[in-house]
Amino acid sequence: MSCSAVCIRNGCCSLLYDSTSERCITYSYFAPSKTYGCSWKYLEINASYCDGPHPYQPSSPNTCDHGYSYDASNDLCVIECVSYGSTFGTFPGRVLSGFNDDSFDVTSEQECRNACVAATAFVCRTAELSSSNKCYLSVDTALTQPSGYQESTTYTLWHRNCA
Repeated sequence: MSCSAVCIRNGCCSLLYDSTSERCITYSYFAPSKTYGCSWKYLEINASYCDGPHPYQPSSPNTCDHGYSYDASNDLCVIECVSYGSTFGTFPGRVLSGFNDDSFDVTSEQECRNACVAATAFVCRTAELSSSNKCYLSVDTALTQPSGYQESTTYTLWHRNCA
């Protein structure tokens, strides 16, 4: 089945397709209308129900809002990356409560972020650290789980940026 057929069947709004790797990424919002590298092609599906968060250009590099990842190759704040890198947006006093995929004790902020980058059981998109040095990793973000996104004086949250 073609990538566009999968998108239409599942009710997505847009997609990116890489003909070299035959990889398809579908979005529930309108993805940025750009070509991602020479083999990535963008397609927007006409759907009147497509709303919600959208990619945007930040006012300065790597200053995306909560839940977004910075994509330096396109200078955009995006909801999902084609691949994730090793840099993060930092949000002190924030936590993504109740949506953890892994947790463990660490000795530093860097150790927590490094664990997110090194995770292999899932694609880690956020890391958070409590004042008691407990590190929590998650596939979710403030946008995918807004009910869990809360203020907390004892946590720092990091959203992972694109590669």
